[in-house]
Amino acid sequence: MTGKVNCYVHEEKFSTTDLQSVATDSNANDTNVTENDLKTADNDSGFVRPFQNEKETYKYALDQQTTAMWLRFYSWLSHTFPSFFQHDFLRPDTFDLDKNQDFKDFLKKRCRSQEADNTLDAINEAKTKSNIEPLIKMYTSEDACYRTLNQQLSNSTHEHESAPHLCDRFIIEFYIRSEQLEKRIFIGSTYRGATIDRNDIHVYEQALSNKTRGVLAFKTFTSTSEDKEIALSFIDERPPKEGKMNVLFVITINDKSTNIFGVSDVSDYPKEKEVLIMPGTLFVITGMT
Repeated sequence: MTGKVNCYVHEEKFSTTDLQSVATDSNANDTNVTENDLKTADNDSGFVRPFQNEKETYKYALDQQTTAMWLRFYSWLSHTFPSFFQHDFLRPDTFDLDKNQDFKDFLKKRCRSQEADNTLDAINEAKTKSNIEPLIKMYTSEDACYRTLNQQLSNSTHEHESAPHLCDRFIIEFYIRSEQLEKRIFIGSTYRGATIDRNDIHVYEQALSNKTRGVLAFKTFTSTSEDKEIALSFIDERPPKEGKMNVLFVITINDKSTNIFGVSDVSDYPKEKEVLIMPGTLFVITGMT
């Protein structure tokens, strides 16, 4: 369950960071990662979560795996034997995203009307077809609520009232259907170009200086590209504002993990060669320049 990420800093344009990924699904994963946001190079200040020690990292990873396994089991059991789950507090559709009225209200409140409708359509299609692909396509689309989703994920520790709707409900769909992601598993190097606050660079520096276990977790769905030049183009075309800096993250995945998968075949932008990284995926920084 390990991986790597490198970050390199180029004074005239951008900085780059090398990290090693520690995936949190049931498969061991050895990954090198480069931070590159194909969609939003505006601000990645809430992009990662640092850990103070190895015990805290282990607990986080264990909680992720336990939750994923329990949800897959509950979903299978409740839909296979629905007659055993007829109480108001325990129903087969307890974790069905299309049945969650709070989630629907959240989208309508936070997203533009058309984006909310497109997102709900994708959720319903995924449920009807019992397939994760409509949700993947929704995330890669410019006409759905992926920005709101990632904002919610990055701010979830500060917004307790709304955190469960996106963090728990939406990601649950990927946990439940993780077997469908196995054919999409990505192994190799991928890249992410992003803009971060200069003050946030110390998070990566501290992780790098932690020789025992400099682990970070991605808090959001993270878009990367197999093509380094594509990743660079997203930051080259957006000069950083005052107090910001452009960063290139280089990510190399050596072992299989359903947390990291290719989506170009269902993406609205297949030429970007997008690789999507799930929230909760762990990385160890291995270098910065």
